[in-house]
Amino acid sequence: MINGTPMFGLKKIIKLIQKQEQILKLCMTDKALFLHGDLHTGNILFNDFGEKLIDPRGDFIDGSTYFDVCYDTGKLLHDLHAKYSLVRGGHFDLKVEDNSYWWSVKRDAPFATYEKLLAYYYQWMQREQSHGNDSMLIPKALLSEGLLLCGIVPFHLKHTERSIVLLISGIVLLNKWYGWSSNKLAISDLFLPLDYNS
Repeated sequence: MINGTPMFGLKKIIKLIQKQEQILKLCMTDKALFLHGDLHTGNILFNDFGEKLIDPRGDFIDGSTYFDVCYDTGKLLHDLHAKYSLVRGGHFDLKVEDNSYWWSVKRDAPFATYEKLLAYYYQWMQREQSHGNDSMLIPKALLSEGLLLCGIVPFHLKHTERSIVLLISGIVLLNKWYGWSSNKLAISDLFLPLDYNS
């Protein structure tokens, strides 16, 4: 139970998603692009002359810097949507009772800024998707975001509450993604704050 809503646990939701073969096939791509690899708000600089991306990840495990664009879109979403940088900075509340988790990201000025950036990014993704550049861009990016959130937990285990919030954020998003892939949720529902009861 997360914020009063029953959820499938990580192992179960992964198995359910794996059964969505038709949609997962649509999420597959043979296009590999040169990626940043660590795209989040802390690695984007803005000034009067434009934007600049800094501190790229470099090579992936296989030595490649080429990957599906949804890695970078999911990585940026995990910061804008799941509020990774805010969670990392301790801007959250967490309460654990038995097998229930109650959590929220603090609704302060940084949260409002992230929500504005998320709205802008969502509009950009909709334009990209509608122009035929990638008809599955948004679902792929959201799936990537959920998997990234669960995958970064081991890097945060020294911070128990933070690692719990990151994990349950990923579980919530994967449950919502499964709801969308089962025609139970609209894609826009997946962009609601992850600590929102829906």
